[in-house]
Amino acid sequence: MNDQTIYWLWIQRSIGYGSKAIGDITGRYTFAEDIYRASVEEKVRTVSKYPNIRERIKNDDLTDCADIIKRCRKCGVEIISYGDALYPQLLKKIGSPPAVLFIKGDPEALSQELCIGVVGTRNVSETGRRNAFEFAYALAKQNVCVVSGGAVGVDAMAHRGVVKAGGRTVCVLGCGHMYRYLPQYNDLKKEIIKNGAVISEYPPDYAPSKNTFPTRNRIISGLSKGILVVEAGSRSGSLITADQAKKQGRDIFAIPCRFDAYSSPGTNELIKQGAYPAEKAEDILKRYIKVKEKAPSKESGSPKDITAEVRASVTDPVNEILQGDFREYILSTFAGVAPDIEAAVSTAQQKDGLKHAEPAKKKKRTAKTDDTPKPVKQAGNEEKKGKTAAQQPVGFSEEELSDLSENAVMFLKALSDGELHIDTVAEKTGLPISAVHAAATELEMSDMIESLPGRRYKLIDN
Repeated sequence: MNDQTIYWLWIQRSIGYGSKAIGDITGRYTFAEDIYRASVEEKVRTVSKYPNIRERIKNDDLTDCADIIKRCRKCGVEIISYGDALYPQLLKKIGSPPAVLFIKGDPEALSQELCIGVVGTRNVSETGRRNAFEFAYALAKQNVCVVSGGAVGVDAMAHRGVVKAGGRTVCVLGCGHMYRYLPQYNDLKKEIIKNGAVISEYPPDYAPSKNTFPTRNRIISGLSKGILVVEAGSRSGSLITADQAKKQGRDIFAIPCRFDAYSSPGTNELIKQGAYPAEKAEDILKRYIKVKEKAPSKESGSPKDITAEVRASVTDPVNEILQGDFREYILSTFAGVAPDIEAAVSTAQQKDGLKHAEPAKKKKRTAKTDDTPKPVKQAGNEEKKGKTAAQQPVGFSEEELSDLSENAVMFLKALSDGELHIDTVAEKTGLPISAVHAAATELEMSDMIESLPGRRYKLIDN
C-alpha cells in the first residue's frame, strides 16, 4: 500500500469491476492521482467510449475509499494496486485488469514463473474430484502454482491437492474476504494462505452475486499461462473461464470424458474446438518445461508389480502408475489395495463436504436420507438416519445437498411442489426474508434453482 492506493481504489469504484476502461486510463496516465486531479472534462474525455462511466468518474469523493483502506488494515488484508511492483505483470496484459487486488497471503505467489488455472463444475463427479485433486497435486510437485476459484467441487479439490503436496495455490474469490461465503472452507483458506494467497478484486465486505463469479474468472485465467478444465457440463461456469483464457491468448487443456457422462459435453466440446487433451499432468507440463517421462518397467503389466508400486506410494495420492490409461483399470481392479491413496482423496472429499464412493460404482440420483443439515439444531447420527425421503428436497443427490447451507436445503424443500414467490418461500420455511435472499443466491450460483419474473423461483430440472 502506498500514497497512490487510494486513487487506484477511486478508479476501480468509478469504472466498475471488469471494465476495459482501465486500459484507456493506464495508457494515458502514469499515476492514478493524475486522472483524479484532472479536470472533469478531461476525465470524461478519457472514458468517452464508456457512457455508463462518464457520470461516475466526475465524483471525486474519497471517503468510501478511505473507509475501505481502514477496513483492510483492521482485517489484515493487503491492497496491491495496478501501479505497484508486486502487481502481477501477466495480469496487466489482459484487456480488463483489476485496478486493485485485495490479498491475504504471499503476493509473490501471483507472479510465480508458471501458474496453471484448474477449473470445473460445482456438481462434479467422483472421477472429476479425483482428477482435480491428482492433477493439482502433480502440478504442485513440479513447482507449478495452481490458480482456482475456491468454490465447491473441482475448485476445492484442486486447492486441497496442492495443500497436500505442500505447494503454492492462489484462490480467487467472487466476493470480499470478510463476507461469510462457504464458511466450511475457512480452514482450507488458512492452509492456502500459509504458502500461497487468497485474493479478490472486491472490498472485504462485498457480497457475491451472479455477476461477481463470471467477472472474477478473467483473473483466474489472467494469472495463468494455461487453464485446465477438469469437468464441465454444457452450462458450466468454467466454460466462461475457458472463453476468457482463449481471448487472453492462454493455452486451454481439457480432460477427455466418456461421451455419455453428464459432465462430458463441455470438456469434449473444448477439445473439438482445439483445446489440448490432458490425460495426465505431464501433458500440461511438457508445454512449458522439460519433463522427464518415467519409462515403464518390462513387467509393468503384471498385477503383482502394479500392486507393489501402488503400495510403495504410501502417502502419495498421485503415484505415476495411476496416470493415463491405467487409471480406471487400477481403481476398479485394485480397489482397497492402496488404502493410503484412497484415504488421501477421501479425506479431501470429506473436508469438501462430500461422501467418498467406490470408484467402480455409479451413483444414483436419490433423495438424501441420512445427513441433510437440520434447520434448528444438529441431531445425532441415529436421528439423521431415521429421516424419511419425504422430508428431503426431491431430485438432488447426497453430494449436492451436503454442499449447501441449512437455509438453502430448506429453500429447495419449499420448491418441491412447484414455483413459488420469494415471500411464500419465507412463509413456508419460517426464515427471515434476508436469509431467504441469501439462500436464493447460493442456489442460483449452484445452478439448482432459476429466478422467474415477479420474484418467483423454480427448481432447475436435473
